[in-house]
Amino acid sequence: MLDEWELGGGHPSLDLGAGAGVGGRGSPGGDLFALDHRAGALSRGLGVTVAFTVVNDTLFVATSRNFLLRHDLSDDGGGASPVVELEATKSSDARVRRLFVDPLGRHALLALQTPAGLETHYVDGGLKRARPLPKLRGLSITSVAWSPALRAGGFSEALLGTDSGALYELALEPEGKKETLRLLYELRGETGPVAGLAQVELSTQRRLVLALCGTRLYAFAGGPSLEAVFAPGGGAGEGGGGQGAAAAEPRCIDLPTQSGAAQLQLLYPPRQPDASLLGDTAAPPFRMPSPEVFAVLSPSGIYYGQLDLDPSIPDPSDHLVKHQLLPAAVLHLPPGGGNGGAAAAAAAAAAADTPGERPLSLAMTQHHFVLLYPSKLQWVNRVSKAAVQELPLQRFATPVRGAATMPLGLCRDQLAGRIYVLAGDDALEVDASGEDRDMWRILLDKGEYRQALTHCRGAAQRNTVYLAEAAALFEEGQYVQSAALYGKVTSSVPSFEDVALRFMETGDPDAVAAFLQSRLDTLGRDDKAQATMVATWLTELLLDQLNRALLQPDAAGEAGGSDGAADGSYQQAVERLRAFLQRYVEVLDPGTTIGLLAGYGRLEELMYYARCRGDWESLLEYLLQRGEAEKALEVLRRPSVSPELYYKFAPALVAQAPELTVQAWMDVQPPLEPRRLLPALLHFGDPGGTAAGRAEALKYVRFCWLRLGSEDPAVHNLAVALLSLDASQEEQLLEYLASARSLSDRPLYDPVHALRLARERRRLRASVALFCEVGMWEDAVSLALSFDSELAASIARQPSGDEALSRKLWLSIARHMIEDSSTPEPERIRGVTALLEAAGGAVRIEDILPLFPDFVEIDAFKDAICSSLEAYNREIEELKGEMQNATTTVQAIREDLARLEHRSAALDSAEPCARCGRPLHAPPPGSAGPSGGSLPKLFLFPTGNAFHGSCLCAEAAELAPTVQRRRIRQLAERLAAVPEGSVTAPATPDAPAASVETLRQQLEEEVAGDDPFEGEAVVRHLSRPFVQDREEEESWRV
Repeated sequence: MLDEWELGGGHPSLDLGAGAGVGGRGSPGGDLFALDHRAGALSRGLGVTVAFTVVNDTLFVATSRNFLLRHDLSDDGGGASPVVELEATKSSDARVRRLFVDPLGRHALLALQTPAGLETHYVDGGLKRARPLPKLRGLSITSVAWSPALRAGGFSEALLGTDSGALYELALEPEGKKETLRLLYELRGETGPVAGLAQVELSTQRRLVLALCGTRLYAFAGGPSLEAVFAPGGGAGEGGGGQGAAAAEPRCIDLPTQSGAAQLQLLYPPRQPDASLLGDTAAPPFRMPSPEVFAVLSPSGIYYGQLDLDPSIPDPSDHLVKHQLLPAAVLHLPPGGGNGGAAAAAAAAAAADTPGERPLSLAMTQHHFVLLYPSKLQWVNRVSKAAVQELPLQRFATPVRGAATMPLGLCRDQLAGRIYVLAGDDALEVDASGEDRDMWRILLDKGEYRQALTHCRGAAQRNTVYLAEAAALFEEGQYVQSAALYGKVTSSVPSFEDVALRFMETGDPDAVAAFLQSRLDTLGRDDKAQATMVATWLTELLLDQLNRALLQPDAAGEAGGSDGAADGSYQQAVERLRAFLQRYVEVLDPGTTIGLLAGYGRLEELMYYARCRGDWESLLEYLLQRGEAEKALEVLRRPSVSPELYYKFAPALVAQAPELTVQAWMDVQPPLEPRRLLPALLHFGDPGGTAAGRAEALKYVRFCWLRLGSEDPAVHNLAVALLSLDASQEEQLLEYLASARSLSDRPLYDPVHALRLARERRRLRASVALFCEVGMWEDAVSLALSFDSELAASIARQPSGDEALSRKLWLSIARHMIEDSSTPEPERIRGVTALLEAAGGAVRIEDILPLFPDFVEIDAFKDAICSSLEAYNREIEELKGEMQNATTTVQAIREDLARLEHRSAALDSAEPCARCGRPLHAPPPGSAGPSGGSLPKLFLFPTGNAFHGSCLCAEAAELAPTVQRRRIRQLAERLAAVPEGSVTAPATPDAPAASVETLRQQLEEEVAGDDPFEGEAVVRHLSRPFVQDREEEESWRV
């Protein structure tokens, strides 16, 4: 068997390097595996551990004293794990034989040997109580396969295997109230128990059942129920059996062993359920993940393979693929002893002749087998088929008092993916976090390069794999594939130059391009210079490929065909070049790349490259050089194009396509700045420009004025220039001059500049209007008289506010009419007479007569003179009427004043003062100022407000200016000091003696002229600030 394994290539010659050391001996990288202590004193002094299992981070232990304990391993805080205890039976004669727990840890079956026979008890996950299952009495349960769909409350379709080879289906209602047992199949002709069972879900309607019994591994497939799987014709090969009925033999695999196999294991990917599902009996079932590998532990070794879970496979045994045997002799090789063909054969032969320990149990990690021996733990790599590490268990286990041998066990938590070892009374966890450290080297030596890359942990390891695969491909003549791999190597050996030269010597330009492309994709951001060099070289190769495709006879009809070639290879080359330019636009050097594209004559690709770079300026220059203004405008309309390019290329665009350019300017949002575009339109305002260009320029100017509301004088000056060029547009020019005004009625254009243009271009009416605009009325009238007397008369009417100017303008018109020798004298006289009527009185006949020669007869002006005299008479009469009205008004005012002097009013002495509120007969408050003496006691205003004399003085002083306030205070103090009834006030240092009546009149003029509460003084103070003093204002500043 060992020879067959060697011939099958099971142990290739390879050097594992740093990862090949076992147990830390001679391994610079250290051990691949380690054991971590997770729980101690598992039995809690309740006997010796006889069975254990770990499911969903929960460890279950059955002891020799019929106790079942549950340890919670999910607590990673380092403290003691919570433990729940349950005594399965009170009988001291009963003994626990086996323990089966579902993957969720919610249901457990406990097989016991009692004096009355075999019994099976059901225990819920919480270990609340153990209930015997009467229908299972007498059955020796050796294995259990739980349903792939697991529930927290109750279970169904649990497959039981017995020591007689029978298969049963067990279902249990929630809380273990009632069980249902059904015989499904009997493996006839087999000696020994059912050592292993497994159920795997292929689909919702089909499942796979594996049963290990004796020297065979049976496979059943069907569904959706277990009864359907084992029913005759239900998928178990030729047929099945139910309730002991005869059935055809199922599909099976004969294991290469002389005695019965011991254990069946499946490798499930880790996937733990949501904790909320475990306590909810109504939650949907949790479906087990799909296993990937199966393994059978037998005396001959480990028989293992992969699982193909395609539900469409008809033959159940075909689900087991790539199965092979790892001979037991190999397991006895010393770790690392299989490295080398001859040495491996010699060591294997020696191990086969030397009996050693047999493994007790088997578990699987992602890449290794874990084997439990009576004294050690061993790891065997499934790919290299070599033992990689061994650890003695004595140094990890705590001695168990009263136990003849150290309790041992090995179990894998199917949902958590962790492996636990029972050693004595301790639970140890296998730390497999570094198990894939050397897998890259193992796979590399087997030639499985792609898988080796997935296990590489650094650039150095990846480089080794790339170099090995590239060298192998190069030897096979696959230069392009080899070049792509060489380009991924980031080490300095081999050098870039050596590899490039090597592929250039092959004469395959595609290989060189593949190498450069791969290297370019591999280079990092810090390798900017090398990336630019490689990208430039690759650009030249792509251009060369494009040229070779273009020169093929079938590419364009004949060699050197035009860019319109439609051959597939040529188009593919163009697309490759463009895709490359777009992808590496940031890497390529613009100057070099443009030079290459231009040198090869690839103008379209040059434009494409400019577009990729976002270098719209170069692209626009290229388009305008070719006269493609429409395409240039399409480029400018892109949102990513800067509006600054509108201004830069405005002259060229207007010169080539004025209509499209102006429309594009008008469509831009947000609007462009008209002032920056005007230089491109100025030449249209000069003579010699095209009419179409002037029309588009004028269109844009009107848009700026009417739509954008521009008041920029430059815009309106251009409008004047454009409208003044063509004599047929003078009416439009006049309309524009009249309407282009701001809200303050100021012209938006420069009137002096416009006047100069109008005079130069002989636009007479516009010149007249502009003369009036600048206030040159006499020049306007003089120019208007040269071609239109009525226009001159209309101008003379305009300055209506200035009679002297108007008279002067009308006289200018009259002088022109009188001095016009081309007109007969009677007509001139009639014209002057009509002018007098049109002037509306601005000039009279006496103003015009001096302008006529002395020999003109007076009779010719008879009517005009009479009209003038009549006008004078009317004015005299109007003046007389106005004088009469004024006399009447003066007389009325005099009478009103006389009545006011004798006006009186009745006043109640109890009426309150308008200022202090005290009765008028009471004395005023002292705060009002001086009182008494000859100071008037009361003041009454027509408004009805009455004041104490001193109160009125105080109120008027507050409203009066500083000088007037001082006068009021002096007069009040002087009158108050004069005794009542006195006629004369004595002199003071500041004033001479005066009569009391005079002082009273002066005081009345200062304070009694207006009611201080309702008069003009109060109105004037509405706009007066509250704070007058500067210092007071500064004191309030924050």
